[in-house]
Amino acid sequence: MRDMTEIETTINEAIEGGWSDIHDKCILHKENKEIEFCIYFKEEELDYHGEPTKVGQHKGSIRVSLGIALLDPKFWEAVGKTRGWEGFHECSVCGNGVGRDSDENFQEKWRNKLHAFIDHLADGLTIEEALTKLR
Repeated sequence: MRDMTEIETTINEAIEGGWSDIHDKCILHKENKEIEFCIYFKEEELDYHGEPTKVGQHKGSIRVSLGIALLDPKFWEAVGKTRGWEGFHECSVCGNGVGRDSDENFQEKWRNKLHAFIDHLADGLTIEEALTKLR
């Protein structure tokens, strides 16, 4: 089994963080730089003609451009949740590491990562290289 690329890892982290909850499986099409979300019928669902279906039978798919996904703020917010960009920090009152990051601090963290990603692309890095630099 081959190792996942940084692009695939980041997409999976975004999905884990709640970026897209409509899929059952995600496929990265490298040749046309699209992410395909495959959707399958669930238990007791009917098909488009009102007929019963088999659980796991392919229902359809949605394709999203990789470029569009990587510029989606919700994508970066979800990656941030998975990578732990929201977390604990030192309390300014007592000095203990018990304060939870505010939503505002968390948003600032993932927005900074998104801007850093764009800067890396502007510097001529590939998507793979730019995502690797954010680790």
